Amino acid sequence: MVAAHRLRDYGVSVTVFEASGSAGGVIRSSGTGEHVREYGPQRLRLTPSLSELVARLGLHDTMLRAPDDAPIYMVRGGSCQAIPRSIRALWTTPLLSPTGRLRVMLEPLTRSVKPGETVAAALSRKFGDEAYRVIFGPLFGGLYGSDPSSMRAADSLSGFVARAGFPRSLLLHALRPAAAGRAPAAISFRNGLGELPDALARSLGGDLLLECPVMSMARTDAGWVLDAGGSEHGPFDHVMLAVPADAASHALRSVAPEAADRLADLVYNRLAIVHLRADGSPIPGFGYQVAFGEPLETRGVTFNDWLFDREGLVTVFLGGAGNPQLPDWPDDRIAAIAESEFREITGRSAEALEVSRPRMPAFDESWKALDGLELPVGVSLCAGYMGRPGVTGRLAQAERMAMKLAGQATIT
Repeated sequence: MVAAHRLRDYGVSVTVFEASGSAGGVIRSSGTGEHVREYGPQRLRLTPSLSELVARLGLHDTMLRAPDDAPIYMVRGGSCQAIPRSIRALWTTPLLSPTGRLRVMLEPLTRSVKPGETVAAALSRKFGDEAYRVIFGPLFGGLYGSDPSSMRAADSLSGFVARAGFPRSLLLHALRPAAAGRAPAAISFRNGLGELPDALARSLGGDLLLECPVMSMARTDAGWVLDAGGSEHGPFDHVMLAVPADAASHALRSVAPEAADRLADLVYNRLAIVHLRADGSPIPGFGYQVAFGEPLETRGVTFNDWLFDREGLVTVFLGGAGNPQLPDWPDDRIAAIAESEFREITGRSAEALEVSRPRMPAFDESWKALDGLELPVGVSLCAGYMGRPGVTGRLAQAERMAMKLAGQATIT
């Protein structure tokens, strides 16, 4: 929808086909005000591009900002400790042994990340095994719900290093004096992040077709014709597939079978998300991750109650590569685990409200399937499995795609 929004700014005619009855993909919210629940991302970062989009869509008055300098915690040995955000804090953190802290300080002397490495190998080599297991592995793997030992640095970590502008030292980039002020504010909206795709959908008006799944596509002399919603649409000069890999594979099956096979091979991690209503005072901070090796099913928790005044609400993430079978368990079993482990770590009793089961691209070894991927002329991919995770990455991807295609006449 962002790409379509930008293309219309360039005077390009655009049609957006959405299979479901509402637009927004993984961004989905329910409830209002303090009772909002998020089923995908829990917050966004207010980058300049997102700030400009929020202003254009008239959402500034409903935007909520999380408190500045909120800590993120890591669970090790059954207790939460703040993840260090400065050299001084790193040197004194109880998360690491004295030997582990000293080993991290040697990171600037290590060689830069090599694309042929796994993420686990690269982070262990640079920061040491202890810091990898306790801090860096859980933080990085948590972005994807993945096991860093099965992730190629070329698909994820190398891109981060290049964007950071420090091709050799990750530590110097993360802990330099300006780092704390560099991170954009964490935000939501009064009625949840779903306000953003809802506003985008309204701005597109009749150019957005809901409940209109694309079943197949065909190339004609006049352009691309789509079988969508039970009828043919087109011709179009270009087709942009902003859908999960399996849906892209289905759409491409008849026109690019090899590309379809490759996309079908991409692995998605399944998660279980449990919304809890917790007793007691909110804990200041974004939430916590769990160090590798802890006897817990919980992978991470977001403190929605403290961040955005969501009455007692916290969100627990389980499953992923750490336990891919967990999402198959019954709701009551998953809910009981989330309640018990949250109480164990925080001392706060909590009641499960709801269990949901999203999935997200794993960026694991299956991403080899994208090496040398060839698409038909007039077709492109603009989706979460093609770049860094998160809404910020999707906005940047959409902006680049819109600029690239702005010279064409009609695009879908």
